[in-house]
Amino acid sequence: MKKLLGTFFIMLLTLSVVNAQTADEIVNKYLDALGGTDKLQSVKSRKADIVMSTSGIQLPGVIYEDNKNRQKLELTYQGMKIINSYDGETAWAQSPPAGMPQPTKLSGAEAEAMADNEFLNEFINWKSRGMKVELKAEESLDGKSYYRIDLTTPKGKLTKYFVDKETYLVAATKEMSPTLGQEVTSYVSEYKEFNGIMVPTQVSVKAGGMELQAIKVNNVEHNVEIPDSVFAFPGN
Repeated sequence: MKKLLGTFFIMLLTLSVVNAQTADEIVNKYLDALGGTDKLQSVKSRKADIVMSTSGIQLPGVIYEDNKNRQKLELTYQGMKIINSYDGETAWAQSPPAGMPQPTKLSGAEAEAMADNEFLNEFINWKSRGMKVELKAEESLDGKSYYRIDLTTPKGKLTKYFVDKETYLVAATKEMSPTLGQEVTSYVSEYKEFNGIMVPTQVSVKAGGMELQAIKVNNVEHNVEIPDSVFAFPGN
């Protein structure tokens, strides 16, 4: 009996080793689930039509991004434009409802966060880009178990990724917010295919158990022509 139990234990141990996956394997399956590395690298620009909900208010808007790491979020509220933009050198914003009626250059944590936001998926060629990736123990989030992958940028920014064990798509991320000073959880779901690439169309951002904002993505266009003037600080 003792010998039989020992053999059974060895079989279980062997099975767990066979089923164990490395960080590289999970990352590669995640990239494949999105559409594949080649497809993702072929994208040079992106335009997304969205609706952002915050404090019970719905704000239609557009997100522009390109592979020069330029980005712009433009929302409409009661006929007024709310803008957050980075043109590759200058981070700027405009928000009449918040007492900022004119385009204003940003500095500090807000500007740094925008400048550090990379267009290319962080996991593509992560080693050559100086990223550090670690596979943590499986972790439960809202009652469901996920693979947890931690990615740290060369500047030390840590993002925790929760990867679905069946689809290998990211279901949520956690990271410290430099503006809020606390960890923020972003839940992403309802993936849909746009031009061969899977994109989450529902995003819910929470901190301290409360939803800060939700985003619904209605449409995504890849490799669209975006003039420099879209991102540029007015007057530059």
